[in-house]
Amino acid sequence: MEYERVRRQNQNNKYYGMWWRRNYNYNTKNSGLLQQIKYWWNNLSHGETIFFSLLGANVLVFLSWKIPKLQPFMFKYFTHQTGSNFSHIPSVLSMFSHCNAYHLIANMYALYTFITPTVHYLGPEHFIALYLTSGVVANLFSTAYKLFTHQASFSLGASGAIMGVIGYFCNQFSDTKLSIIFLPFITLNADMALKSLILLEITGCLFKWKIFDHAAHLGGALFGMFWYYWGIEYIWKKRTTIMMYWHAIRNPPKSH
Repeated sequence: MEYERVRRQNQNNKYYGMWWRRNYNYNTKNSGLLQQIKYWWNNLSHGETIFFSLLGANVLVFLSWKIPKLQPFMFKYFTHQTGSNFSHIPSVLSMFSHCNAYHLIANMYALYTFITPTVHYLGPEHFIALYLTSGVVANLFSTAYKLFTHQASFSLGASGAIMGVIGYFCNQFSDTKLSIIFLPFITLNADMALKSLILLEITGCLFKWKIFDHAAHLGGALFGMFWYYWGIEYIWKKRTTIMMYWHAIRNPPKSH
């Protein structure tokens, strides 16, 4: 995705932003609804584009849960279950799955809070890599914890992936002031807020609280921290080899 975006930017000034977006110049006063939507979409920032894309995917899965005939399919593929034969598939799909509206709204609000500055700093493709990998690592932590504590339950939701974003954000922008949504008069530095959050998740794991999947939250946050301290330097910056390999596939040498 990063290669295609940069390539199109360099080849044609009409292209900008994410690789699938074009700079359409619409006369919004005389255009139809579809054209106005396209104009609005193509003038969003990278962070807003990714947020609304993730929001749409999560809402679509949420609505699918409300169709009775689909529920066996949804439970099989969109919940992460310990010992499932399809555990490798739900480890990705479950991060887009929410059973109730409150869970969905809370997670999307948290994502919206942190996504724009993080995408602006990392770039869209880098953010997507961080988000998806955080969700998978969070599910691995959740599975390990349930096996260790002999719990047989399922989990779902985007919170593990979002905790990865928060873990990165709070280290990258450690001096940012954060407040609690229901207690706006209490503010903490991002660094202190992350430490408090990790302590809360560790406590939830030790006391086996079952309101949230604390192991998944902890795994996501720790991966976000790992990505800030080591992942960018030793993983992301090594992507040049992959980019060159893709370049060779994308632009094979011409035969004479």
